[in-house]
Amino acid sequence: MYTLYLLVIACIVYLSSTTFTAIATKVPGPWYTNLTSFVLKYYEFQGKRRVWIHSLHERYGPVVRLAPNEVAFANLEGMKEIYQSGGSGYDKTEFYDLFKQYGRRTSIDIKQHSQRRKLFAERYAMTNILNSTIIQGIQQNAAKVVQKCAASAGSYLDTYVGDIEHLPKSDSALLTTT
Repeated sequence: MYTLYLLVIACIVYLSSTTFTAIATKVPGPWYTNLTSFVLKYYEFQGKRRVWIHSLHERYGPVVRLAPNEVAFANLEGMKEIYQSGGSGYDKTEFYDLFKQYGRRTSIDIKQHSQRRKLFAERYAMTNILNSTIIQGIQQNAAKVVQKCAASAGSYLDTYVGDIEHLPKSDSALLTTT
């Protein structure tokens, strides 16, 4: 019986603290997003998260609360702050748990992400992307896809990653993880 009382008290304390914190930030959104993330999770599992968030932006503006600990931005200033500030300092939410591989979250820690990004940065530099060998490979693979599309006109087309050529063997070392 005491366990039930403790559970109820814990729920009240949790809801009070998250609600107080959420209300104190004064971010617009539906009232229930101050209390719980269940509605957000409902739309995620329905596959309608993006549509729901868009409808909230239409109603509340460019900054919207989605859950007590999650806010969505739909303006240039917010995008710059999050994506272009050279490591914004914002931690990823539990939403990214959906991308677990082998029971581990992928590059969540900011320092770990920075180190891993340095490993791959050279390959995505404009000088490497515009390398004639890379451009030639892209053109060849694009031509194969166009041929498959033309051959399947009026029917279905199944194309898999294995159907196209990958990086040369010398570049495969970059894809290994430690």
